[in-house]
Amino acid sequence: MLSNRNGSFYNIMSIFSLVSIFHRLRGNILDFLFPRRCVGCGTIGSHLCHACLTAIPLLSKQSCPLCRRESSGGEICQPFCGEPLIPRSFVNKNHWQQRYVRGNSGLFFVSLAIERDLLHQRVQRIIEEKIPVFLKSREPPPLDALIVGTEYKSGHVLPKAIHRLKYTFDIELAGELAHILINQFHRHFTGNYYFEEWVVTAIPLHQSRERWRGFNQAESLAIHFCQTISLPYARLLVREKNTPAQAKLSRNERLRNVFSAFSLAPDADIVGKNILLIDDVCTTGSTLIQCAEILKRHGAKNVTGLVLGRGF
Repeated sequence: MLSNRNGSFYNIMSIFSLVSIFHRLRGNILDFLFPRRCVGCGTIGSHLCHACLTAIPLLSKQSCPLCRRESSGGEICQPFCGEPLIPRSFVNKNHWQQRYVRGNSGLFFVSLAIERDLLHQRVQRIIEEKIPVFLKSREPPPLDALIVGTEYKSGHVLPKAIHRLKYTFDIELAGELAHILINQFHRHFTGNYYFEEWVVTAIPLHQSRERWRGFNQAESLAIHFCQTISLPYARLLVREKNTPAQAKLSRNERLRNVFSAFSLAPDADIVGKNILLIDDVCTTGSTLIQCAEILKRHGAKNVTGLVLGRGF
């Protein structure tokens, strides 16, 4: 129960500390044999030097996680995103323009050339192939807001750092990357976490993958974040399915991949609570929205996502 979450938080912190000590000892040995080099500039001394970290361009404005229109604090731009809409102008234009289309269960922003004689076929193709299906018709989106650190672009420092964190097990990178979350949270968070009950959680890994990696990178980011922001951390979600990595999948495969992949943790009591949901990267938003739907279904008041980067 979250009423006892302080004890759970410290238990998680103790485990995290032991894991950190192990990785630090292993790191000291490896540093002697193979000195640390910055993932950005290659200088010896750290995994991500201060100059490269501060050079990562943080987003000055946030956008709605569904239609990607600019919005304060990355909030869902309701009621706009809740309105079923295929505008008449969609039929009357045959060149590249920005349009909104509702699929089976959500409203999304698209930019496509629509020709009048192929309208029905093309709209159907948009619905089936291009539009992520997250929401049930007429129901409010489960994710209330999404705060993004920076654009996730191949070849930039952030993707390199996240790859090293996840696949070469440089867990100390989590502490350095968490500064991005902290900065963007202070900059864009529109709620009041001092006077409202906020709980931080992370997108979970399947237990087999977490055992293989030795840690959950999203949880490592979240714990470093909580240590600075002074918010409680709790494991609220469980990953039931050992699904393939999202990075290797197409948009539609990602949507199917996370369907029914998560459940609420057995001891989680989140009724009326505000949840800050942390992950490393967001692309389609399918994982965040699937988890937000579960949290809302079990009584969460607000679910706000916080990620290092998002593909645009």
